[in-house]
Amino acid sequence: MKYERNPKAKIKEIGDDWAVYVPSTRAIHVLNPTARLVWDLTDEPVTAEEMAGAISSVTDAEEETVLADLREMLPEFVRDGILSEST
Repeated sequence: MKYERNPKAKIKEIGDDWAVYVPSTRAIHVLNPTARLVWDLTDEPVTAEEMAGAISSVTDAEEETVLADLREMLPEFVRDGILSEST
């Protein structure tokens, strides 16, 4: 399974934070630093494993821990309309 940004979702810097606006739900989601990395990594379709490797290479987190967190977070991002799934 690959994930990519919802092309209709828009990101905006607000002070020290980043927020994504999803027009279909009219919702705004404030991103933490890890979520912002996920956003940055999904400009092209990417797997959770690829994201975990990239995130662990720029943080102190173990790749397995990052992958477990992503497996919880990614379905929420899809449900919220921030990302979409592709094969």
